[in-house]
Order: sequence, then C-alpha cells, then structure tokens
Amino acid sequence: MEPDALSLTLLEPLLARIASLEARLAAQDLQLLRAQAEVARLNSLLADRDAELAALRAGKGSRRSPKTSKTSSLPPSQEVPPNRSPDPSTAKKKGPPHGHPGKSRKRVPPTLTVTCHPARCARCGADLSRVSGHLKNRSQQVELPPLAPTVVEVLCYRAFCPDCGAANTAPYPQGFDPKQTFGPRLQMAIAYLHHHHHVGGARLSQLLVDLWGLDISEGAIVNALSRMKGSLWEAYEAVGEKVRGSKVVGSDETRQRVCGRSQWQWTVQSEAGVYHWITPSRAGQELRDFFGETLPEVQVSDLYSAQMASPVAIKQVCQAHQLRDLLDAIEQGDTEYAGRMRRLIQIAIGLCHRREHLRPELFAHQAGRLKRLGHAVGFGPLASNVFGEAQQRRYQKQEGSWWVFLERADVPATNNASERALRPSVIHRKVTGGFRSEWGAAAYASFVSVLQTLQREGADLFTSLLSLVNPHDLARPAPASDA
Repeated sequence: MEPDALSLTLLEPLLARIASLEARLAAQDLQLLRAQAEVARLNSLLADRDAELAALRAGKGSRRSPKTSKTSSLPPSQEVPPNRSPDPSTAKKKGPPHGHPGKSRKRVPPTLTVTCHPARCARCGADLSRVSGHLKNRSQQVELPPLAPTVVEVLCYRAFCPDCGAANTAPYPQGFDPKQTFGPRLQMAIAYLHHHHHVGGARLSQLLVDLWGLDISEGAIVNALSRMKGSLWEAYEAVGEKVRGSKVVGSDETRQRVCGRSQWQWTVQSEAGVYHWITPSRAGQELRDFFGETLPEVQVSDLYSAQMASPVAIKQVCQAHQLRDLLDAIEQGDTEYAGRMRRLIQIAIGLCHRREHLRPELFAHQAGRLKRLGHAVGFGPLASNVFGEAQQRRYQKQEGSWWVFLERADVPATNNASERALRPSVIHRKVTGGFRSEWGAAAYASFVSVLQTLQREGADLFTSLLSLVNPHDLARPAPASDA
C-alpha cells in the first residue's frame, strides 16, 4: 500500500472521531446555556421572593394590603371607620331587616291596681258615682320601689333557767355573720356590678351613694370582693370538674394586666360550663396542668402552639380563623388555593347546619366527598402566591384536625364559644385597666366562671349566685304561715 493511501486510511477515523466530539461539545454547550438561563431565572425568582419577604417583614410590602376584622382577628373597634356614602340611595337602611319578627312588651300580673271611674258627666255635670261602667282603657307602667337599703338588726336575748340558774343566750340566725357589716345580698351586688358589668371601684362607690344612699369606701368594696372569692371557691372548683368531665371542650387565651404586668387569661369551656384562670404563663403546660389525667375526647382551638401541644388526642382547628386567613390570602393575590379551600369550608359548615334534616347515609356521603376534595386541593400543586402557599402548607400539616366536625355531630366547626367567653374579660381589662393584685385576678376568674356556667344552664343569675353564698337570706320576706 502506498504511503498516501495509508495516510488517508488512518486519517478518516480520526476525522470522524473529531466530528463526533465537536457535535457532543456543541450539545454540551447548548445544555450549559440552557442551564445558565434556568439558573438566572431561578436567581431572579429568588431575588423577587427575598424582596417580597423583606417587605412583608418590614410591614410595608407592596402586595400586602392592611388586615381587617374580616381577614384577621383584628377587632372592628381598631379599624378606621369608612366614610359614609354620599348617595343616600346606596346607604344601608336603618332598622331591622325585612321580615324580622316584631316584639313588644307583654302584660304581667300587676303589683298594684288603680281603678279610675268618672265622677260627673262631662256634658251635663250629673253624678256618676253610682253608675256601673265598663273597662275602656288599660295601661301598665313599670316602676321601681323606693331605693333604700334594708338594715337587718338581730337582737339575741339571754335568759336564765329557773331550775338551775344557767344563762342561755340565743344564737344568731343561720346565715347571719355578726362580724360582717354588709350582708350577702349587698356584697353579691357589689361583686356582680364590678365583675360582670365592669364598674370600677371609684364609680361603684359613687353609684351606691347615688342610688341607695350607701356610703361605702373603696376599701370596703375590696374587702367585699375578697369575701365573695372565698364564698364562691367551692362552686368554682365544681365548674372545673364539670368541664374536665366533658367529651368536647374548646380552649382559648387572651392577655390580662395584673399588678401592672401582662399575664394571660385561659379558658376551657364546654356545654356543661366555662372555666377561667389567670396566670403569668402562656405555655402549653397550663392546659396539661388543668386537664391532669382526665382528658376530653376532642379539643377545639386555634393553631397557637400551646393549644396544639395539649395532651388531648383529637383536635379540631377553628374554621373561623381559617376562613379569615384564606380571605387574607385571596386579597393578597392568591387565585389557586385559598378561594377553593375557603369555598369547601363554607360548604362543609353549611352541611353541618343541615345535618339533622339529612339522612345519615346522605350526610356521610357528602362529608366524605368534601374531605376528598379538600385532600385533592391541599395536596395538589403548590400555589405560586406566597400567601396561598403558606395556607396550603398549613392544611398539609393539619389535615387530621381539619374535618373532625364532619365526623362528629358534637364537635363545632369554630371556636367561637371560647372567644365569646373571653370577650367580657377583654372589655373588663379595657374599662378597669386590669387588676391590682393576684387575688383580685383570681376572684374575677372564679366569679366569671361560675356566672357564665349559670348562664349556660339558663339560671336566674343574681338569685342563683346569692344562693351559692347564702341560702338563708334574711333580707327576703318570710313565707306566709298556713295557720
């Protein structure tokens, strides 16, 4: 073989190899360019997310609209009131809505009846005193009796036995404490006005003077509140046992002021009663100490970590909180997750309202369908909006506590009952400024617990409270004798 032919034979594989390597290098260059473009896109997206997160943490993000009472737990009193519409036709009509049933005061058996008969004829002046008439007009007027205190003075006599000469002194009546200047009814009225109607010490002292002519100092009012705390303590502990023995409870907490420092008022409530206590701690140990070894089956609460850390096995998250948070995500621009989940929750709550009117099989079918749809929405593709993504990840973490109210008829969908139980305490804090002593906070918690439990039982509040501290009320008139 000639040298030129030999060179060509060796060169052709080398050229083919070089062409192959060049093609592979070109493909790798193309992949590198694509990877660089993807990295640039991801870096840009990450920079946008970082800027958005920084703006949100600073509280001035361009996409963060201010929260309202409809999108958060912000109370309506802290919102800026909107301006009224200048067009009267678009203004909301005042008064009850259309179809609202009217109510009027019903007649009650009168305490005093006054009869009025015409004395003389208005035309001719004839005497009408002996003319029997018929009832033409009738009207009732409710009036208070003269506001004057009843001073009960008990005289205990001593007598000497004619046989042995021993001295015998009559004991005080049952329920009468000779060491107390103010009776149980007056002390309960002071506690009722202060704890339940949020009347402060100075205003309460002036109110007693203005209405009843009772000159009672603020120090005497404080002593009366202290005595009521001891008198209601047994009933307070009984309320705690009622709540612990319930199958389904709701729990919540709010801030209180005690001795100038922030503390926390906890509440655990059920259909049987409402139990409050005030403590410096907001940790989950408070619930563990309260429940002890007697645990309910289900606990309804918000998603605060201390509430979720309680020893109760089954939990139901408050769907009212979720609806507000989902609405906030919608207003921040989420169009993928929040709206769909919010609609599912609203349908589920409406289904529970119709539970009694549906066959159990139909209700179970609809409830199962809603849970499957919720799972599909919650575990589907993640929302691109940061707010929607946060709500979606919340569902993925709490799905086991999301639909318990569909499985059990005795479990509510919201924790509104706990929030309503705490609302008077928030008002009390704002009106009075808090408590000046630890025992004052404990006295308030015990009184409110007993009172709200009596409210759930439908009892006459003041009469029932008075019967707990003094079943033998000397200020009441004695029952008439049969003789």
